Amino acid sequence: SFYDNAVKKAAIIAFNHDNDFPKSAEYAMKALKTPITETERKDFFEIAVVSLFNIEDYNNLLEVSEDMIRNGNMEDFEIAKVHFYKGTALENLGQRDQSVLAYNKVVQYSKNNQAAEASYRIASIFYETGNLEKAESQALETTKRAANYPSWVAKSLILLSEIYLKNGDSFNAQAAIDAVLENYTSDSNITKEANLQKTKIEEYEKANSRIKENGEEGIIELDNKKN
Repeated sequence: SFYDNAVKKAAIIAFNHDNDFPKSAEYAMKALKTPITETERKDFFEIAVVSLFNIEDYNNLLEVSEDMIRNGNMEDFEIAKVHFYKGTALENLGQRDQSVLAYNKVVQYSKNNQAAEASYRIASIFYETGNLEKAESQALETTKRAANYPSWVAKSLILLSEIYLKNGDSFNAQAAIDAVLENYTSDSNITKEANLQKTKIEEYEKANSRIKENGEEGIIELDNKKN
């Protein structure tokens, strides 16, 4: 019909030519509800999720992703992509356990950049929820799994450094940060993040050495009193 063709054209123009994500999200979601071919459905899904992600409309992002999953008929890389957006939506909506399940599907069905990010996000969620053992294990896994995606390796090493420092292991915390500062120099945001963590480690070590010095002075004073 005229309406169906109009919303499809409007979505494509808003997305490809105007970069008007609120409009492209609106029209792509409408297009997905019209009678469309399988190829069109995948194309308008892509426009919808990228647009919704950009405008941070996580409720609709979740709904569109779940509709796509229910519809089925996807190849592995498409299953991974849909679950990546579902996981992102769930994480931002505070549903962390569910987002971990979605991110695990990404890792299961793909080895691309989104899989590397999903693996890192799982580790980050474990860290934020206080599960340091699982966070460490997942972050280490990400450094191996994401070898082709240096930024996610670097971010995982920074996370590992935070975990080690939280566990009082400043030696390994420093080693992880040194690896980032020595090997990942092309991304200024990562270098900045690594330097902030390096400062935290230095502050931790200064505070600990003060405690140690104060403790030793206390022992000396006690010994003097005995004499």
